[in-house]
Amino acid sequence: MIERRYNGSVMQQMRNNPGFSELPPRQQSRLYADRIGRGVVQDLLQLMRQGKLEIELLRKIVHDPYQVDAIIAQIDEVVDHFSQQSFQ
Repeated sequence: MIERRYNGSVMQQMRNNPGFSELPPRQQSRLYADRIGRGVVQDLLQLMRQGKLEIELLRKIVHDPYQVDAIIAQIDEVVDHFSQQSFQ
């Protein structure tokens, strides 16, 4: 669910930016990171953007299963935030 919302809002805004799709992956990552900020949630979003977020990797990053709910809520907040903004 989070991935669907994320792909529909944050990445859609990034892709709508003229020239973004033509940039090399490293430069896309840099622009994306500048846009969403830094932290665990942002790192997880970056992995999701790259298609590299899998359950085993998530378990290595998030050691406490109860923390997953809090992280999902934070990811949801980031997605909501960007779905209400336009890319500038």
